[in-house]
Amino acid sequence: MAVDKQLRTPLAIAAVVAAAVLAFVSPSHAVAVACPGDGFGSNMTPQTAKALGVPADGTPYTFSGVACLDSPDWLSIELCAGCEAHVDVLFSHADGDLDAILYTSSATPADTSTSESDNEELAYTNTSPSAGMHLLNIHYYKPLDGSPAEGTGIVEYELIITIVPPESTPAASSTTSSSSSSSSSSSSSTSTSTSTPPSSSSSTTSATTTTDVSSWFPCFGDDYEPNDSFQEAYVLPNATFQVFEAEACPFTEDWYKYTLCAGCTLDIAIVFDGSAGAPSIGIYSGSGYAPANAISNREFNITYTAPPASVTGESEHVYILINHDRNIPVDYTVTLSVTEGSHSLDLNGFTLVFQGDVPTNEGEARRFSTAFDEDAIIASYSGSGGTAQDCADICLENPECVGVFLWVLESGVGRCVLLNDLGTEEGAPTSSYSYSFRRDQQDDPTSLEGFELVFQGDVPTNEGEARRFSTAFDQSAIIDTLVAGPEDTSQDCADACLAVAECVGVFLWELESGERRCSLLNDVGTPAGTPTSTHSYSHRVQAAQDDPTSLEGFELVFQGDVPTNEGQARRFSTAFDQSAIIASYSGFGGTPQDCADICLEDPECVGVFLWELESGERRCYLLNDLGTPEGTPTSSYSYSHRVIGAGGDPRSLEGFTLVFQGNNPGNQGVARRFSTAFDEGAIIDRFSGGATAQPQDCGDACLAVAECVGVFLWELASGERRCYLLNDLGTPQGVVTSGDSYSHARDQTVTTPEGYALDYAGAVPGNTGSTLRFSTAFDVGARLQVVLNESPETCAAACDANQACAGIFYWIVHVGDVRCYLLSSLGTAAATSSASYSFRRVSTPAAYVPPAGYVVQHKGDTFDNAAGPKRRFTTAFDTSARIDTVNMAVRDDGQACAAQCNMTSACLGFYYWARASNLYTCYLLSDLGLPEGVVTSGNSYSVAKLGVSASVPGYELTFEGDTGTNSGELRRFSTAFDAGVRVASVPNADLVACASACDESTLCLGFFHWTKSASATECWLLSDLGTPQGIVTGTNSYSFTKLLP
Repeated sequence: MAVDKQLRTPLAIAAVVAAAVLAFVSPSHAVAVACPGDGFGSNMTPQTAKALGVPADGTPYTFSGVACLDSPDWLSIELCAGCEAHVDVLFSHADGDLDAILYTSSATPADTSTSESDNEELAYTNTSPSAGMHLLNIHYYKPLDGSPAEGTGIVEYELIITIVPPESTPAASSTTSSSSSSSSSSSSSTSTSTSTPPSSSSSTTSATTTTDVSSWFPCFGDDYEPNDSFQEAYVLPNATFQVFEAEACPFTEDWYKYTLCAGCTLDIAIVFDGSAGAPSIGIYSGSGYAPANAISNREFNITYTAPPASVTGESEHVYILINHDRNIPVDYTVTLSVTEGSHSLDLNGFTLVFQGDVPTNEGEARRFSTAFDEDAIIASYSGSGGTAQDCADICLENPECVGVFLWVLESGVGRCVLLNDLGTEEGAPTSSYSYSFRRDQQDDPTSLEGFELVFQGDVPTNEGEARRFSTAFDQSAIIDTLVAGPEDTSQDCADACLAVAECVGVFLWELESGERRCSLLNDVGTPAGTPTSTHSYSHRVQAAQDDPTSLEGFELVFQGDVPTNEGQARRFSTAFDQSAIIASYSGFGGTPQDCADICLEDPECVGVFLWELESGERRCYLLNDLGTPEGTPTSSYSYSHRVIGAGGDPRSLEGFTLVFQGNNPGNQGVARRFSTAFDEGAIIDRFSGGATAQPQDCGDACLAVAECVGVFLWELASGERRCYLLNDLGTPQGVVTSGDSYSHARDQTVTTPEGYALDYAGAVPGNTGSTLRFSTAFDVGARLQVVLNESPETCAAACDANQACAGIFYWIVHVGDVRCYLLSSLGTAAATSSASYSFRRVSTPAAYVPPAGYVVQHKGDTFDNAAGPKRRFTTAFDTSARIDTVNMAVRDDGQACAAQCNMTSACLGFYYWARASNLYTCYLLSDLGLPEGVVTSGNSYSVAKLGVSASVPGYELTFEGDTGTNSGELRRFSTAFDAGVRVASVPNADLVACASACDESTLCLGFFHWTKSASATECWLLSDLGTPQGIVTGTNSYSFTKLLP
């Protein structure tokens, strides 16, 4: 039969008190087939059980019966004290599956038989000192999961009952007197067959007496009592190896509690001094129940490995159960050892530096010395969600974060602390349960502080020819060669060079074997270097102000054959013209800026020519004439700079923004211009001038014409300068050009739309103060909509149409690219370099109204919470607390979320998040986290359920635990965790499904519905509901009692 045996009712049955048996009612479902009946009559309930007269003479007695689907047979037999009952139920499994249960006189299950084959067999010895009526139940097995039962629905069976009388009980002494009573049993004090206690009478006694065997061997207990239930479990020391001895008393359980480190493996060996019979030994943990393995009838072992570590759960509590079924106390020895598995926190991108007081630490417990230093803490996260790697990933997203401190409080709450300073190298002693991780450095061989990248070899970042220093392998130029270790970076090589006075460059080389080498050089060779196939980087020491491409007060016009030149190598045509050279300096030891400063002191100087010879000698030429605009081709290693202001700076016009540069000396990118520069339909006017024509004159001419939106400055090869006034600037990307030109767009004048207030202005004309914007301007979480290339008025109209819109961010990227962001929250002021305007909507959207039965616990960065505090549930993004996700296209203030939450008993509230104008997301939560919440920048509402109306037809809510909405006492059934009264377990069922399962079982008197986690619930059907007052609990649970019909 393909049935999960864990769903079989008989396997979960244990103590059923007599009162509970009398409360059984007939099954609620109709009989599937017409039952033909048998000689037992109407015996479908314990109250109508058929009494069978079976003598205690050891003779088998046979009866015939019929069991039908939904029609169980209840029978009763009287069993004398010490008598042994043997019950055989003979049937064909092909007709159907029968199960059998024999109850003691106190109505607790004595034995069950639930095989999936022909016949069932029961056996039980009445250890009670008196005779009693025992119930026998034979029923047709019906799956609890609702699947159809197998077979015909009618099973005929033969019942064979044999009652074997007890062996003769040892008689009392035949001659007993008061003078000899004290010594009559001394010779047999260690025998299992002991004389009865002496009588106080002097008459001769010859009666047979039955006595509870356990009273002959008193149990003295041990140092760990009381520990008869898991609630009273003895807390073992948190040692990784320990051995202790204890005594197992009859009919009681021994429970122990141990805190196991995450990922650690617990090995337990239990050795009884004598036979343990059929013991119940195992471990209960968050992963379920793990039974012990029996090596012999007295030796047992258990192995359990805890789940891996997380930020908020570095350990878990496990419960160890030990008991036996013998009637005498048995001593036992427990050996417990803990070993570290592969769990140790291994975070991608981080190195473990210190461990605190954790089981895996075999040395001194230490931590970062700055772990609790507020100046070093960037952020701290607490709660029950996320893994250690999640904490590490948050650090990796923050450039200031250099390490994380993972810390678990004694309460079990974990914390993730991001640090910008790790403190001293030796750290600090600690008693905390913690791990200290340092962020690994990211190596970038293309960028070294204090150096200029001159050449790249055959590496992925090189888009040009692979070259290297010509002296890279010249022994006379090599000061030293270092082999890099796993922890060494490219910057370490650079720092080694800076520490040596004669070092002028480094050569970083990675061999095919993966070995990395660093060569320190006193000579970097020829300016052109040499071709190479090596995986290498050639860096030259960058002296202060030693950048020949950028000189203060100058414009770079031409570059010769230098690494930074991606175009044709050219120079001033007058660079070597003696008539143009004012002065020249050979062997120039200063910086390029020093050469430029000499030029600025001479009124005749209009430019400088910087030239480096192959020998490494530098020369500086001051020029009074720069020659033709196109210059001349060259193979020299040189830079040609023109003094800014000689004819005006065409790159900067007051009232304009430079959009494109053509093929001019200062452009290091693609040469482009306005696509309408030569379009007669876009040209308002044009002017021509000589080399002394001022670019600003062109700009001023445009400002005097209302329809002028930009100017195009073009310098011909002859030196003639032209100015075009334009009424249309064309496409945003412009067009490629070969001309020496500058395309300027007239700065726009922006007005404040009606119904809005200008809170901040960025880098725009007329703003002489701080350049600011909304802090949420580029926060996609606050962005409702994007409107492109429209006026502020059109953008404002779109905002007015969206009730969630609190303001707009109007950003002029450049001419032809204007972006308007509709924002649900505005945040605070933030510095910006953008040309932008931040407009706040004066008329606010409709207020947020929570659904009936709910209350807003926290508000985020919403339009109605500008003053703050801006907070949310700490578990809002904790996937372990998330029950479900609901997405909506329009704002409904969480009505759909509440409807879904009301149908889920585990739901305590929801996180309502306005992500966009057409996307609202709601997370249903089983845990709302810390009462104070956590700071957020999201446009959100954290909504808590006011109460839970837990109502199930046919059942009464007797107790309610820590459901999050229970304002009364937190209580549950006292038997909720008693496996002996558990009829069945139905995982991940809601309250209605749980009640339906209870209705299916005649043994079920009620159920305990327990939310173990956000993704797991347990429904336990119970045959005993315990004491009327129940017990206090910390579980998220409901205890329901079945109502009698």
